[in-house]
Amino acid sequence: MRPRIALLIAVLAALALPAAASARAGHHPHHPHHVRVAATVTLDQPSGDLTTATPIAFTGTVSPANAGHRVLLQRQASALGDRWVTVDGGFVRADGRYTIVHRFRAPGDRTLRALLQPNRRTLRSPSTPISITVQQLQVAGFTIGSSAQPIDFGGTITISGTLSGGASTSVTLFARDEWRGRLHPIATATTDTNGAYAFTQSPPRNTVYQVRVTTDPHHRTARLFQGVRDVVSIAASTTTANVGDVVTFSGSVQPSKAGHVVLLLRLDGGVWRAVAAARVGVGSTYAIPFTLAAAGSAQYRTLVPGGPLNQRGLSSAVQVTANPSP
Repeated sequence: MRPRIALLIAVLAALALPAAASARAGHHPHHPHHVRVAATVTLDQPSGDLTTATPIAFTGTVSPANAGHRVLLQRQASALGDRWVTVDGGFVRADGRYTIVHRFRAPGDRTLRALLQPNRRTLRSPSTPISITVQQLQVAGFTIGSSAQPIDFGGTITISGTLSGGASTSVTLFARDEWRGRLHPIATATTDTNGAYAFTQSPPRNTVYQVRVTTDPHHRTARLFQGVRDVVSIAASTTTANVGDVVTFSGSVQPSKAGHVVLLLRLDGGVWRAVAAARVGVGSTYAIPFTLAAAGSAQYRTLVPGGPLNQRGLSSAVQVTANPSP
């Protein structure tokens, strides 16, 4: 009997060894751990005339591709750049692209972004914001247009148009801030022999314009929405540092945007991605400290998301080189 007992003990020991090794290694074959990553989401700038009469196709990419997952189109609704409201949505295709077709029934300036909803593979991932201007359709016989759309803060535009059959007619330019107030008269002019008129303006904020004939017979143009971009400067505290060092990116924003969100973007694989955020401080200046995590050269810029007051502002790019730690 003793040989049989010895054999049984040996078999049991052999069976126990793999289980013990598996337990020591922390092996859990039926419960794999998924690490979620931030996706790279882009939103293309739509081209052509954007009006309330035509649906706009918003396109972009998601990487890694999240086929079938939801992408939201959101509008920035706060004067401080920190409140996003969903206006529409779509789904990622197998090639990582998406298309969201949306019609804005009200004209105006809008800052938009795409947002990939979180899922088991990726975290909640926003795109870099873009700004657009949606116009009303023209009024037949009394047109209005801008010489540039949008302009930078401090820039000048010419608002012009034609009143059919309205030679030598007095016309009045009305205006208001886009986000509040009522239209009020700010300038007058007289049309030429062809009924053409022109006004020169330098709006500090997103502004609504309309030209009217205030005498009989009364006429009004469509409302013209003029976008005005923030002007953002940038400088790096150093252009060469070691991995692990902190580089501070600082600058100013015009017009004043104290309290507004400002994003630090880095160019990664041809796509600008937000890597840090801060608030614009007193005097409309900002400072964003950023720790260099990897060796190599990279381009950085700052972005102030647009909103009801102004369209988004984007700084020029600066290059910073991170050397390996000594």
